[in-house]
Amino acid sequence: MSGIINLIKWVLIAIGAIAIAIAIYINNHINSFNAKYDGIVDKVIAEVESPTLHPESMKAYSIWINNTLNENDSTYLDIHNKVVTETLKSTLHPESMTKVYLPMANTLLDTGDITMASIVRVKVADDVSNEDVEEAMESIATAEGIRSVGMLPLSEMVELQTGEKQRFLKIYQYCSPRTAMTMVDHSDAFSAYLPCRLALIEDKEGQRWLYTLDMNAMIYGGAPLPAYLLEKALRVQEVITAIQVGGAEGDF
Repeated sequence: MSGIINLIKWVLIAIGAIAIAIAIYINNHINSFNAKYDGIVDKVIAEVESPTLHPESMKAYSIWINNTLNENDSTYLDIHNKVVTETLKSTLHPESMTKVYLPMANTLLDTGDITMASIVRVKVADDVSNEDVEEAMESIATAEGIRSVGMLPLSEMVELQTGEKQRFLKIYQYCSPRTAMTMVDHSDAFSAYLPCRLALIEDKEGQRWLYTLDMNAMIYGGAPLPAYLLEKALRVQEVITAIQVGGAEGDF
């Protein structure tokens, strides 16, 4: 009898040791993951303990995840099963988490602003005028072979309507028609990204910025794009980035 008790005791000790080893391993990996991605684990825990986002935000994100995983329904009752299935099958782009969803989650939890989580912005140099920005962007667009398809001087329009001075805001639109149709042939939803837009805006402190949508979500956020489409999407991203950076520096 004592032999059985001793055996059980040593089995329990072994299980405990294994459990501790696993816990240490998991903890180390969580800490490493947390450090690598700007404290994302701590931010998620803090949000769970003291919510700052809209109480229905998870419903909205669940619908988004459903759509990303190519589901037609808009409920989130079965989202757990879909996420587990995706984890096992890995149908999304292999860089979707590192290039899209983790950066977006970090920005969202830092700012509480989902729009900030979906854009790229570049600060405009102080010695560059708005006219210089516009001229530089138009010059680069022409050199890169993308069409300027319209401008919307929003702040100027509001000033004319109200007679009150506004912070500067002007929208610049660009498009490569053949590339646009190729993207829409792959998915009608790509039409929502058309045309490519850049916004020159003066913030409330007087600093000017050039904003555009983060194309990483379109390129890496879902299933891998076909090679021919990926090449075109990366080229558009490269051109818009060149226009944005060049415009911010007045470089043309």
